[in-house]
Amino acid sequence: MIKTQNENMTYGSGGDVVGQLATAGGSVQIDTSPYNDAYRSVYRSLASYGTAGSYYLSGLVSAPDDSNGEALMGLIGPTSSVRWGFVGEKATMRLGEVPAGTGKPTGGSDHVFSATTFTPDKPALFVLKIDVDNAGNDTASLWFNPAQYSSEAVAGPPSIVANSEDFWNNATLAGELLISNQNFAAAGVSKYDEARFGTTWGDVVPQADVKIEHLGFQEDVLPTATYTHLGCELREGAPTEHHSTDPNIRVGYHTASTILSMRPVLAFDLSELNPNNAIDEVTLRMTIDSWSGSNLGDVKLYAVLPGDLGEQMVESQTSWNDRNSADPWTTPGGDFYPTALSTVSGLNSTVYPAESEVVFESTANLVAATQAALDAGRPLELIMLAPDVEGGTSNHFVRWRSDDWGSSLEQMMTRPLLSVSYVVPEPSSILLAAIGLLALVGYTWRCRST
Repeated sequence: MIKTQNENMTYGSGGDVVGQLATAGGSVQIDTSPYNDAYRSVYRSLASYGTAGSYYLSGLVSAPDDSNGEALMGLIGPTSSVRWGFVGEKATMRLGEVPAGTGKPTGGSDHVFSATTFTPDKPALFVLKIDVDNAGNDTASLWFNPAQYSSEAVAGPPSIVANSEDFWNNATLAGELLISNQNFAAAGVSKYDEARFGTTWGDVVPQADVKIEHLGFQEDVLPTATYTHLGCELREGAPTEHHSTDPNIRVGYHTASTILSMRPVLAFDLSELNPNNAIDEVTLRMTIDSWSGSNLGDVKLYAVLPGDLGEQMVESQTSWNDRNSADPWTTPGGDFYPTALSTVSGLNSTVYPAESEVVFESTANLVAATQAALDAGRPLELIMLAPDVEGGTSNHFVRWRSDDWGSSLEQMMTRPLLSVSYVVPEPSSILLAAIGLLALVGYTWRCRST
């Protein structure tokens, strides 16, 4: 029994390879019960198409749980044949079958991806490339569920490559799409959808739309009124003091022997973000409360190095000498990566008077540090320095409003603010695999260059 979600599926009207296959209509479903091991199939004829050096085919296939079952789709003709899908719960590419009317094709060789991760009834994306050699053996490359699919280059090496067979004959091209299953002894349904045929990767693997979302991190404000983060001031002249609840944290230099160099540290818990999010942009906004002196020169933001065992800063314990009470810094004043994540150049009181907002702009390094922290499930730990004035002979420092500044909402909104923009893929027929093929019918894809 063959069931179609919609009748009158569209398979193109010729004239161009692109769009030849199912550009409208619904998924094909083939019951696997009560027919047991029977071979069942459906054909759809293609209009004629021109020859080319390479062809690309793609489709979605799902199969029920049966270690002997076969669920395949692909193109077949008198002397040109290539199909793909699941055979024995392994991603498989079958080359060189010979059609036998409406019966099971004969011959053919299977090329198996032994590392297949198979999930019953979950659609998998297969992308096939055929490099035609009119004088000899052709090359078939099959990608199974490529993690990145915006282009062939980023998709990585194919799961299967076969180049020792002459399976494609431009003189007698494959003229039919063949979908079939067999050897399923258990009840279930194999499903097939979004078959696409073209001459480039982009023809057959349209991209998901993407959108950018934003999330802010600010104590007692964003993303929730209960959010907290670490904020401390490290003081060279008071190397064991924590200064974790002061309304100001300072950066720069004070000549008093009990202060000297001052370095703020911040740590933002990123757990409100989805671990799968791709970070696109990150900024840190600080608000000046007051000045001493008038020019700090360049103020630099660095990523804090984790401890040898992954130790993190602890707000009530972090000081000039210590990351936390059990882990001293290797170098007093903080351990950090040598490359600055972001720099505010020429910070001075003329351009940035009291109550000014100062933004450490997004850079590739700041994005990478944030992504790495998110991927590792760690807070983003930062340290700020004004190296141009450290060790000087006069006072030059800025008092930033800290994560403990003020109590009204208006005041709290001037606390340090980490802003993160991240890419969220829109649902597409590739990404909605877990929902099932039926939900994919009629979805419109928009190609997007990346």
